[in-house]
Amino acid sequence: MIYLFLDKNTVKLLSLSKALLGQFNSVYFQKNHENDLWQTGKVINVDLIASAVKEALTLSRPQAVTEKEVCLILPQSTFEFKVYDIPIDISESAILPFIRDKARADLQMSLSDLMYDYLLIKQNGHAKVLFFALSKSVYNSYLQALQLLGLQIANVVPETLAYFKLFEKTLRAEKKENILYVFYKEHESFSYLYNSFGLLYSTKYPVKKEGFELALKNVIEKLKKENVSLNRIILSGAGSEKFRQDLFTKEIGVWTNPLKKIILNFYQEYLKLIIISPSEPFPFLDYDVCLGAFIFSKENTQFRLNQPQGDKSSSPKMKLKLPNIGLKLRDISIFVFSFILTFLAIYLIPKLNINLPLQQSKQIVPVKIIPTSTIKPLPTPMVDKKTLKIKILNGSGVKGLAAVAKKTLQEKEYVEILTGNADSFDMDKTSVQVKEDKKAILNLFLTDINSLLKLDKSQISTLESSQSADIILILGKDFEK
Repeated sequence: MIYLFLDKNTVKLLSLSKALLGQFNSVYFQKNHENDLWQTGKVINVDLIASAVKEALTLSRPQAVTEKEVCLILPQSTFEFKVYDIPIDISESAILPFIRDKARADLQMSLSDLMYDYLLIKQNGHAKVLFFALSKSVYNSYLQALQLLGLQIANVVPETLAYFKLFEKTLRAEKKENILYVFYKEHESFSYLYNSFGLLYSTKYPVKKEGFELALKNVIEKLKKENVSLNRIILSGAGSEKFRQDLFTKEIGVWTNPLKKIILNFYQEYLKLIIISPSEPFPFLDYDVCLGAFIFSKENTQFRLNQPQGDKSSSPKMKLKLPNIGLKLRDISIFVFSFILTFLAIYLIPKLNINLPLQQSKQIVPVKIIPTSTIKPLPTPMVDKKTLKIKILNGSGVKGLAAVAKKTLQEKEYVEILTGNADSFDMDKTSVQVKEDKKAILNLFLTDINSLLKLDKSQISTLESSQSADIILILGKDFEK
């Protein structure tokens, strides 16, 4: 399968061909063109698209592309997009008629002129539908361009669904979040706004060229004016690796997750499927949209925007065709004769009372089962270590103690950890602040950080829910390395 992303003037391609043991050989290519490939969501010139894609197919690394099926990834601005609240108890067969009625009232186009599909998201007793629609005329322009190269479109995926899939596993069912996905590239940064259900708005927020951090702050302020308070930022793009998570979070004022860390911790199984040349590591941060489309296609097989719409709850019925078995008269005679002999043997042998030597049967001694007391396992905290946001502040006066504590937690599979200094360096006792909904994991956390550390109630306090961290650990002089 070829995962092909066509932006306004950008082509990104990731081709995955099946290899042994369920893995995929990878081939990839990207280029920014001087001329735009499309304007206002419409193809400018079919031959121009075909030429750009042909270049990608032939110049891909480490070899030319041989696959013929394409998962076409298009910018969000190409699609009509709506979010609908839907009754949580609605039957699956009623969802599509419900969406069609809503879309007919909201869109300026007839549904017969569109190719469309939807995703149903359920969380915390609420359900929403994400509806995506693409003009058939726009689709046919891309189809025509690809058919010139002998390619076929297997599916169409909006870029925003691909980005969302890359951090979806970090979402927690019990928490509502507003998340800004930011792709950083020098002079070409942009962002999309999501919440726990998926894309919130179609708006693509550009992050201007001059001063990335300052420009991103301006986007955050703009969202605040729209009454959107961010819980975190997902930072992608190969250039994003130059930013330190702790310093960037402090500078921006919003907890920031590097996408690289998320993928390595939550999507490692997909990376293992992709065979990468050891001489040239696959720069998956630059191809995030292609990787996301690959994962999305694996996990959302029912989403087929370019296929006729039907009831997603039912699959087409298959007619069972019985094989035509030709039996000869000789075969039938043998079968009947064998059946008669078997019947006579079963019926007559008991009547003849023939004493056949039998092996002495072993006496079965019943075993008395003595019930034992039921051992109840200890309850497991309903919090994933990898998603827990931890801040460690050094108040002991011992240089480097926070770094030692951070390393200890990383060895225990904690991921989101920031370090810094406390307001004072003469604290005798270690203290911890934890959010109310994270207290279930506190004992495990304290054991992981230092099994000898014992805190009394006066050293434990509740952290306000508005704080970006889930747990703040302030190290005192009683904390031992």
